[in-house]
Amino acid sequence: MPERATPERDASRNALVALLVVYAGGRMLQVFPTQVPTLLIVLLHVLPPAVFAFIHGRRVFGTRGIVVFMVLSLAVGGFFESLSLRSGFPFGHDYFTGVMGPRVFQLPILLAFAWVGVGLFGLGGGVADHWGGGKVVQGADRFAVDRGGGDVGVGSGDGSGVGQH
Repeated sequence: MPERATPERDASRNALVALLVVYAGGRMLQVFPTQVPTLLIVLLHVLPPAVFAFIHGRRVFGTRGIVVFMVLSLAVGGFFESLSLRSGFPFGHDYFTGVMGPRVFQLPILLAFAWVGVGLFGLGGGVADHWGGGKVVQGADRFAVDRGGGDVGVGSGDGSGVGQH
C-alpha cells in the first residue's frame, strides 16, 4: 500500500529528483573539462549523491540510521582509499591530482564523500531505479563516455587530471 502524500514527502521527492538531474548534468559536463572548472564537475559528481543519500536514507532508516551509515561510509571508504594510495590494494596504484580539491594525507576529501552516495546505492540495491534515476544516470554516463569523458581527478599521466579507464 503506497504511503500517503504529505507536503514533507512531496518536498523530499522533488529534492531527490532535482539531485538526480543535477548529478546527470555533472556527468555530462565532464566531456568539457577545459571549458568547465574541473572542481565544479567533481562537486557535481560527489555532493548530489551524498545529499540524495541523506534525504532518502533519512526517509528509509531515520535520521540516526542514516547518520551512522554516513559516518561508516566515510570511515570505511576513506580507509580503503588511503590504503590503496599507499599500497595499491584494493583499487590499484592511482593518484589524485589537485583538481579534486583539498586533501588529507593525499586523499581528496570529496572522494571520501563519494562513498556515501555509492554506499547507499549499493545498500539499496535499486534506490536509483526506484526514483527513475537509474536510466537518467545511465544515459548521462553513456553520453560522457561516448564523447571521451573520463574519471575526473584521477591521474592519467597527461596532466589534465582526467583519467581514462
